[in-house]
Amino acid sequence: LILNDLEYALQWSYWGDDEHYVRETKKSLGLLLPFPLNMFLPWYMRRQAKARLNSKDMKSEDDVRQIAKRSYESLSLALGQKVWMFGDEAPTSIDALVFGHLMLAMNEPISEEMNRFPNLIRYCDNIRKTYFEPEKFNQLVSMNYRNAFSES
Repeated sequence: LILNDLEYALQWSYWGDDEHYVRETKKSLGLLLPFPLNMFLPWYMRRQAKARLNSKDMKSEDDVRQIAKRSYESLSLALGQKVWMFGDEAPTSIDALVFGHLMLAMNEPISEEMNRFPNLIRYCDNIRKTYFEPEKFNQLVSMNYRNAFSES
């Protein structure tokens, strides 16, 4: 589910959504890559990603949103009111995978689909509060590519 449908939904957010691509993805890659690669490589990477997305029948925003909604609904049903995906005792590697995806998706266009499921938001908040110091986590989340890779 995550490695197939939701991974491709995230890829669509990065590469397929025109507005997000120009505002975020292309800009971030432009800061990371040296000239002249920063002029050519983002375009090439986007072309490759869009070909992969088309092969998975993710040709439009509606297609992606339907897949994301269905997938988040499945995750929400599996989680229910439990603390962790497999109960209330302790997290597993599945929890790490689910949390990683959900946190990446929170700032992407597909987050609207995820926000319909309050238990998924609660789940992320619980993991964040349990395992990450708030000030360090907020610093990490708010860090942009320029700050992360600057040499100063």
